[in-house]
Amino acid sequence: MKVRQARLDRILGVYKPECRYLKETELIHPRFMHGRFEIPSSAYIENIGHLNATELFICYNQLAYAFLDERSLIQDEVSCQDMDISELREMQLHKCLICSADKIRFNREIDSRSFEGHIEVKNIRLNKGNTFYKTSYYFGDGAATGDILLVKLH
Repeated sequence: MKVRQARLDRILGVYKPECRYLKETELIHPRFMHGRFEIPSSAYIENIGHLNATELFICYNQLAYAFLDERSLIQDEVSCQDMDISELREMQLHKCLICSADKIRFNREIDSRSFEGHIEVKNIRLNKGNTFYKTSYYFGDGAATGDILLVKLH
């Protein structure tokens, strides 16, 4: 299910315009989100021509926010689809955190001007009212891979 552009614009609204790297995204499976990215120039460093770790995490965040906005993965969780813009911003800026990042690998360079990537939710668990998503990411046909534990605070 492709995410409509108006919805994607709403999701990326917390980012400065030059940092809105996610150009289109699609939920392939209830636990699999695919995206296409473009980074014409870095927002913080001279153009090095390839994806770096800082921008990779920005891309991951944007794809994860789209994922959380598009689907609720636990039956009794309130769907993020119904959030108004202030609730969405609160979730993005204050209630959604990366707990850990493991197995981070850059196997080869990724041309940051245009590339694709996806995240897959491997496991979901509730702990003290918070939802933990164990995810794996795969960018640039496997050129960058890793695991991230994401928490959505309630």
